[in-house]
Amino acid sequence: MLVVIKKDYEEVSREAAHIVAGAVRAKPAIILGLATGSTPLGLYQELIALHRAGTLDFSLATSFNLDEYLGLSPSHPQSFHYFMDQKFFSQVNLAHERIHIPDGTISGDYDSYCNGYEQCIRSAGGIDLQILGIGRNGHVGFNEPTSSLASRTRLKALSRETIEDNRHFFASESEMPKCAITMGIGTILDSRRVLLCYARFFQFRKARRRVCTPRCRLIRAECNHRRRLWRSRNRSRWQAPRRSCSLGT
Repeated sequence: MLVVIKKDYEEVSREAAHIVAGAVRAKPAIILGLATGSTPLGLYQELIALHRAGTLDFSLATSFNLDEYLGLSPSHPQSFHYFMDQKFFSQVNLAHERIHIPDGTISGDYDSYCNGYEQCIRSAGGIDLQILGIGRNGHVGFNEPTSSLASRTRLKALSRETIEDNRHFFASESEMPKCAITMGIGTILDSRRVLLCYARFFQFRKARRRVCTPRCRLIRAECNHRRRLWRSRNRSRWQAPRRSCSLGT
C-alpha cells in the first residue's frame, strides 16, 4: 500500500490523473473501475485535459462503474449514467459499447442481473484499476460500513446517513432513491489495483479507520498482494497514519 499526501484538492486530482494516465498508457486495453461523486471530478477533468492535448487515448479501454440508484433512468439528471456522460464519457474517446454502468431501471430478478454484471467484469478480464471515493460514513460505492468483505454486486438499501447526504440533489425527499445497485466489497477487492482518493477531513478520518483498524487488517490479510493508494487533503494540518499504513505493496 502506498500513502500519498497532497496539500489540496487540485494536487490530489493531478496526482491521481497521473497514476490513471500512466496505467492507460502502459496497457491501452485497460479495464477501469470508475466512481461518481464530487471527489473524482477533478481527476476526470485532468484526464479530459490530457486527452484533448493528444497525450491520452481511451479508444481501447473498457470501464465498469461502481453503482447506480435504483429507479432512475439513464437520462435522469441525478443518475450516475447522466453524471458520467456529462462529466467524462462525452469528452473522451472511450467507446460506448465498452462502457458499463448498472441499470437502475431493472425490476424483478435483481440477483440474476447483478450476477450478470459480475460475469461481465470477469469476461472482460477483471478490473485493472479501480477508482474510489469514500462517503461520510465510510462507504465505498454504496457498500455501507456493515457490508461483508465477501459481498458481490447486489441491490443494497441505503443507510439513513447516506440518504441525508444525497437528498439535496433531489427536489424532495420522496424523490430520493432508497436503494442502489452496487459492486460489492469482494468485487472491488478483486481489482488488481485500487486508487482511493479523499479530499475532506471527514473522509481522511474514515479512510484512516479503514487502514488502521482490525477490520482493515483482515482485509490486508486477504489482499496483501494488491496495491492501494490513499489520498489526503492538507498535509500541514492532517498527518497520514504512520505505523499501520506503511505497509508496502
